[in-house]
Amino acid sequence: MPITDCETHGESGCLEMCAHLKDALKGGVFLPYHTLPVYTIRMCSACFSDHRVKEVLDQVRLDKGQVYALRAAAQGLQSIGPDYLFESALLERDHPEVLAEIVRIYGVLNAHSGLRCVGCIDQIQLDHARNTQAELPFEPFEHTLLHSEDTRIDALRALVLDHMDPRGNYGQRFYGCTVFSGSVRRPLTLKIYGIEPAQARTQMLARIAGFFEKIPERQRLVQFYGPIQWTEETTAQGTQRTRIADVLLDEVLVR
Repeated sequence: MPITDCETHGESGCLEMCAHLKDALKGGVFLPYHTLPVYTIRMCSACFSDHRVKEVLDQVRLDKGQVYALRAAAQGLQSIGPDYLFESALLERDHPEVLAEIVRIYGVLNAHSGLRCVGCIDQIQLDHARNTQAELPFEPFEHTLLHSEDTRIDALRALVLDHMDPRGNYGQRFYGCTVFSGSVRRPLTLKIYGIEPAQARTQMLARIAGFFEKIPERQRLVQFYGPIQWTEETTAQGTQRTRIADVLLDEVLVR
């Protein structure tokens, strides 16, 4: 996903879309959309029909299992590349004519496409639903910290880390915290790794609650996980680390 520097949300992901969706969003209108596979540009219903995208989708369905298998077999930095690299490789191997058509359609749409911050798209979608008295598309979080460079986010993370023991890497385990700014679709999210005793988690929640006492944007999701763990395998090509799936211990949502 491309990254943009948004005035409201700071450094955040953005989505590419056809000119019609782009212009509609500028006018405060959220239109239904379809997504081109592999080159994931959004398109309106008219573009979906005009470019006969349904015929492309009907020709082949990407097998996620095969995509994951290609990723698992990749080495080095390629193994953490975006999905479209592996999806392209799979289609190039098994259905090159389908990939060629996807590339052609993307080229036509891309010539007049636009990019928009994901958080801003969510806000427009919510506002449009309210203006048209439609059902809300998601539970809104309108009192949460939005900007990724808000200094209060750094201070919150520092508070958590200052009260973690152990903290950092210990063998093949990591104890720490990441904090993600929120949007109208999701609240500020803290992912805390390695605080396993229930009493210690309760104490940390109390510290976090104290931090937000004088902050009006207090909506948040706090998730406690076991420590991040990974395995290491040394081969002729070097040492390969494989992260073990995170274990969620508890989560608390403050609305």
